[in-house]
Amino acid sequence: MKNLLQDNLEGNVTFKKIFVTYYARIVYFAFQIIGDREEAEDIAQDTFVNFWNQKENVSQHEVAIKNYLYLTAKNLCLNQIRHNNIVKDYQAKNQFSIFDDTDIVNAIVSSEISSRIYQAIETLPAQCREVTRMAYIQGLKNQEIADNLQISINSVRVHKQRAIHLLRDKLSKKDSDSPQTHLIFLVY
Repeated sequence: MKNLLQDNLEGNVTFKKIFVTYYARIVYFAFQIIGDREEAEDIAQDTFVNFWNQKENVSQHEVAIKNYLYLTAKNLCLNQIRHNNIVKDYQAKNQFSIFDDTDIVNAIVSSEISSRIYQAIETLPAQCREVTRMAYIQGLKNQEIADNLQISINSVRVHKQRAIHLLRDKLSKKDSDSPQTHLIFLVY
């Protein structure tokens, strides 16, 4: 049985010889599992770092070294796959993490606009406020609102028109020069 860490002439084969002998094989092996060349190269490098750190605990025979390298590479590949799956799951659950700066700014502006609209709706007269919530927040149709509130469809229309008029007045008086105010009018 061949002993890679011992050489007939020098008495010791260097780590470099083991690296040269197995590096390409480990990269190819990892690539078959991972499917990404750069990750496979990283895994191969980590495999040899682990081997270097554990070389006193690994038998000096070629088969033992080869088994250690392949087993370490396999475990590192599986760990990488688990890590990649966790990242994908996290990104799928938290779409915020993949937004760019423009998306974040848009989300902030949208939040501020919505807040101002909701605050303005709260200042409307009771019946007008209720019709507005049902129409624009809950998305109910005029007939559904009329049935729920036991009022005529014409009254629903009047309340909606009055609410839009009052909201425009309230929102434009509050901050008439802000770009958000101009965006609010686009919403309605």
